[in-house]
Order: sequence, then C-alpha cells, then structure tokens
Amino acid sequence: MGRMPGWRTGNRPMAHASEVRRLARVDARAWERLESYVCALPASAPINLNTAPPLLWLALDPRIDEAMARRLARSIDSAYPSLEAVAQALEREGLAGVDLGQAGLQTRFYMAEGWIESEGVRYVHSSLVERDRGLARVRVLARARGEL
Repeated sequence: MGRMPGWRTGNRPMAHASEVRRLARVDARAWERLESYVCALPASAPINLNTAPPLLWLALDPRIDEAMARRLARSIDSAYPSLEAVAQALEREGLAGVDLGQAGLQTRFYMAEGWIESEGVRYVHSSLVERDRGLARVRVLARARGEL
C-alpha cells in the first residue's frame, strides 16, 4: 500500500492476474506476452493438459521443445483420456519420468465474460465460476465490471 497508487499487501495470493503487471520486472511488453497465459485462482488447480496451448507445455519439463510442445498439445476432439496417456505420449517423445503432479485433464475454474454496449459506452462483465463435478453444479466466486 506504500506505492502510488496503493496496492494489496505483498506476500499474499494474487486476486487478479493483472497484479502480475505490478511486479518490478514485468513491463508493458512482458505483460502483453504473458496476459493470455496467466490467471489468479482462489485455490490451487492443476494445468489442464487437454486445453493447454503449446507454450504451457514448455513449462512442464525443461526437455520439452517448441516442436514437441506443438505435437503434445491437443484439440478438444483429440483429448487425452488419462494422465497415463499423457505419460505414454511423453515417452513416445523420448521423455520418461516427467513430473505430472501439477497436471490434470479437467478444469475446475472458468472466467465467463460478456461485452455490453449501452448508450455508446462498452463494458465488460466477468464472473469467475467454479465447477463442482461431484455435485454437477457451478457457483459464482467473483464478479467484475469495467469499461473497455
């Protein structure tokens, strides 16, 4: 809060991905490159490898190169059925023993966004929602509105 303008206290979980922009080494160019790949969630969640773009596959293991990441990334119609299938795909690429502890094949949190124009002013409304697979329900965790 000592900065101008003040911000949330340090050493706490981020409430919104845009807070990464406030880190000393993240300039506008870096944020522009990172923005679509980072999020702030209210709880730990694995990376969904069925929806992860190739760039996120690079973070899984330092031995994964760009061409390999493109081969491993899947479209919705060719999703991995299990983490064992992911491990097998990695082994076919010559990568045994990749730690899949932070990986998963499903998504728990989603950001629902809608754009509204009223009297010439455009707004974005967004809701962070959590899907509870066991109870087959979705609940809203946070809402935000801003001018575009």
